[in-house]
Amino acid sequence: MTVSQMNFFERIVYLLQEYGPSYLKGAGATLAIAVVSTAIGCLIGFVVGVIQTIPVDRKRDSLAKRGVLGVVKAVMKAYVELFRGTPMIVQATFIYYGMSQVFDIQLGMWSSAFLIVSINTGAYMAESVRGGIISIDPGQTEGAKAIGMNHVQTMCYVILPQALRNIMPQIGNNLIINIKDTSVLFSIGVTELFAVHRSVSGALYTYFESATIVMVVYLIMTVVCSRLLRIWERKMDGYHGYRRSAPHIEHREESGEEEEMMSRGEEILKISHLSKSFGSHGVLKDIDFEVCRGDVVSIIGASGSGKSTMLRCVNLLEEPSGGQILFHGQDITDPKMNVPAYRAKVGMVFQSFNLFNNMTVLENCIVGQVKVAKKEKAEAHENAIHYLRKVGMESFMNAKPRQLSGGQKQRVAIARALAMEPEVLLFDEPTSALDPQMVGEVLNVMEELAREGLTMLVVTHEMAFARDVSSHVIYMSDGVIEEEGTPDQIFGAPRSEKTR
Repeated sequence: MTVSQMNFFERIVYLLQEYGPSYLKGAGATLAIAVVSTAIGCLIGFVVGVIQTIPVDRKRDSLAKRGVLGVVKAVMKAYVELFRGTPMIVQATFIYYGMSQVFDIQLGMWSSAFLIVSINTGAYMAESVRGGIISIDPGQTEGAKAIGMNHVQTMCYVILPQALRNIMPQIGNNLIINIKDTSVLFSIGVTELFAVHRSVSGALYTYFESATIVMVVYLIMTVVCSRLLRIWERKMDGYHGYRRSAPHIEHREESGEEEEMMSRGEEILKISHLSKSFGSHGVLKDIDFEVCRGDVVSIIGASGSGKSTMLRCVNLLEEPSGGQILFHGQDITDPKMNVPAYRAKVGMVFQSFNLFNNMTVLENCIVGQVKVAKKEKAEAHENAIHYLRKVGMESFMNAKPRQLSGGQKQRVAIARALAMEPEVLLFDEPTSALDPQMVGEVLNVMEELAREGLTMLVVTHEMAFARDVSSHVIYMSDGVIEEEGTPDQIFGAPRSEKTR
């Protein structure tokens, strides 16, 4: 019986018997090109995407650095537009045939195949990575800056792990697309699955039967790859529960109170004529005050008076428009200042917590010590447990931030800041995002830190804390310091009408 005399199903059986190994070989080539090229393309995309999101600091970066970065970004954008804006079959023709004719560069067929799919994938992945990076809550970056991480450390340990999870579905899409789009490589002679189909169907005139076989094979490959990627996504999400840890035995020598008291009174921060404007709108105007060792300075005032902006200027999360911020006599607004090193000594706790979502509670408290302070892992681990115990969160060390209440998150944020052993700790309205019943948890921790002599600069609406715990109170209004003094002066005998 000839092929033409067979029915549809008999032809399929015949093709599988006679050409089954060829179909399998073609499928193997398709899968190899797709998987390897997707992996290489993801690496290319990550590099290009990260470069495109490198921030430019016009004050601290040199003109040469800004110029080089601008050129590199322009080249990256041109690459993305070129390979996203042209069909892969055209790219294949140009790279395989054009490179030898125009540039006298001889590329093998398989080398060309991997190169074509890789750089095409890289162009699409670059935009996915860029989108993944900018989709991460800016608070994650600020949290990393607040413990002294530089841009590279922030990207490697905080932003990219979260961005990778966010773009995993797009990575899967690219793999599935590449499995199908390798079919264009027949144009340069690559014997992948679609090329086998063209060869078999052309010889036997079994177009529909061969296409049915190829369709099923493509579907099997894409479904299997899709399911494997889903499993990987679940592994990246980790276990949704956690086991509360048993208390650890403390082996730590505390510094003596006498040594701490001897160092009280030394000036740490001096803010002089500080100003900040956003465009033509002046937010801070001629701010002057000092913070000495052991001080607890509370900054109070109505919303919109510039309290948080002033605190962010002290940590250089906002660049001051004018004035000086002196840390042990050194002007931190100097472009030559090592800002990450300064931030490691002047920690910050945010009203929105800014815990690293990709890490456990314990890892949040360890990462800065190891990557910034360069402590040994064992020492950092012991230190982290000590401060988690101090804020009552030791038993939650294995939890992720999403598994904690607001009050618990804020106590962990305090422990993370304390683990860096800063000279000054800044608090930006640490209780404003909490339910009333959780406010007490955080205030109790802060009161205990004040009793221990930690130098604190606190923006707060908690008047009882400002009155009972502070050594100095600053009242701000319309971007200026309206009045300052001891709690007794501010709350008992205010001079300004606005303070009253």
